[in-house]
Amino acid sequence: MTEHPYIALCRAVKTRLTAASEIWGQQVGEVPLATWPKPYVQMYYIAGGESNNIIAQDADYDLGIKVVSEDMEESLIGAARLTALLNDQGVQDRPTTYLYGGSDWEICTATQGRAIHIVEPFAQSQFFYHDGHVFSFVLGRV
Repeated sequence: MTEHPYIALCRAVKTRLTAASEIWGQQVGEVPLATWPKPYVQMYYIAGGESNNIIAQDADYDLGIKVVSEDMEESLIGAARLTALLNDQGVQDRPTTYLYGGSDWEICTATQGRAIHIVEPFAQSQFFYHDGHVFSFVLGRV
């Protein structure tokens, strides 16, 4: 059975972000756990699916990927690290450092888009800072 392209993409992104020794450690996922220490990375689906650009199976997805921290400078530094680890990391972008989509899917391009910056109040005079980007990924069936 063929792996769904969204599953392959999420696995590739999580593998890249947890393999690097970064401020968020192993805390990367779509639904952050309440027990996770900050900072952590949250990624979430914005839009996408079958793109029908070619006759073969293909897909494109936009994911919001952001660092959540109690310190704005830390979240902004984390967002810069997300850029370094994910932007232009598709097979057609940089073949030596590409995101590996598995045996069913190839991540053709990974493109950083608009910035994400959210200041979330969570207690009196305390905030969570969310910083990152919307990333667009194009996948092709292997």
